[in-house]
Amino acid sequence: MTSPTVSTNAHLEWRDGGLYCQGCPVVHLLPAPKMGELVIETEPPLPDHQAICGEELLFAMTGQKTFSHAQGERWLHAYIHVRTVFSGLLDQLFFTTPTARVLGYLDGGADLLDTLEDIKKVINTLPLQVSSPGVLYATCILARLHCFLLLERIEQICPSTYLQHISGGSVVIQTLKDLRLALVPLPSLALEKRPQATVDECPSSTVIAPDDTKDERALLFGEIMKRIELQDTLFLAGFFGGVSFLGICLQPGVDGHTGFLLPIALSALMLKHYVHNLRIGQIGFYLRFVLKSRWEVTRRHLFSKQTLSSQEDQTFDAHLLKEAQKLTPFYKHIDMLASQILFSTLSATALIIASQRTYDQLFSHPFTLSLWILSYGLAAASSCFLAVKKRVR
Repeated sequence: MTSPTVSTNAHLEWRDGGLYCQGCPVVHLLPAPKMGELVIETEPPLPDHQAICGEELLFAMTGQKTFSHAQGERWLHAYIHVRTVFSGLLDQLFFTTPTARVLGYLDGGADLLDTLEDIKKVINTLPLQVSSPGVLYATCILARLHCFLLLERIEQICPSTYLQHISGGSVVIQTLKDLRLALVPLPSLALEKRPQATVDECPSSTVIAPDDTKDERALLFGEIMKRIELQDTLFLAGFFGGVSFLGICLQPGVDGHTGFLLPIALSALMLKHYVHNLRIGQIGFYLRFVLKSRWEVTRRHLFSKQTLSSQEDQTFDAHLLKEAQKLTPFYKHIDMLASQILFSTLSATALIIASQRTYDQLFSHPFTLSLWILSYGLAAASSCFLAVKKRVR
């Protein structure tokens, strides 16, 4: 492929709110190998690659080949700020939060990560120091254009309503807002798309439109991930809190009735755990049977060894099935089994300690008898409830 050549007579003009080259509208700009030059893409494409220098673009847009020193300072500071915020966005996506890992599981997520990598290469090719007004103008135009393309792509694949349900997603949302605000002072060629209508501007509807299902799948999957994280948090809270509480109960001088409080608290945690589990099952049912999520079908068949319905696709490759068996847990309800072991063991231990210390008061103090009945009743009910309730997803 031949390198594009700089044309000092590219017939650039700004009219009707758009940039034109030889009568064709310019739809995209890319950095050229030489600093301060831009490769232009038109629709329809021109026969030869066209590259222009920054001064040509500046003259076509403003009618001048330079600008005031104050304007240049504002653009330079804004450009440096954009690079800083963009680097912060990459750090938030790939290092500080698990957002990038979650993006890979979304429809179009792999393309989004590829787009992010391409734009990262573009930003890294832009100079940190500029030598002329044309180079500064071209650099600012490229930075604004490609960052806007990234913001639009992220909003299409992973909207803010979904990001907020990812661990650390609120930090990424704030960084995206900061990047959008940082782009405002930079000069624009209006090649980026206009903002879409807000929710208040869109007509209301009670029917799920086909174009909305991708965003809905992403939002519901994000809620599942968030509730699984909350279940893990409850499990850890029950474990560390229960073990610490048992240590207190074993201390001399502590009232023997204290141990009866732990089964009551664990029963409340267990009910909350079940609410999250039920909600996950409801969302999984909707994703599988209504939105026809390929992940839900694949997960149930490959990793959970569950039979598919007659309406679902069962054309799985034999090699894929063999490899997937390595990822199948030895017990499909292993998460509920862990909860059963934790809650039942801690409750039973607390009851043994409390019973031993208060047995001599059982029939002489009504308060002691009440705590025995309440604690043993809740512990037995919770154990039976956990024994029969499995994750429905």
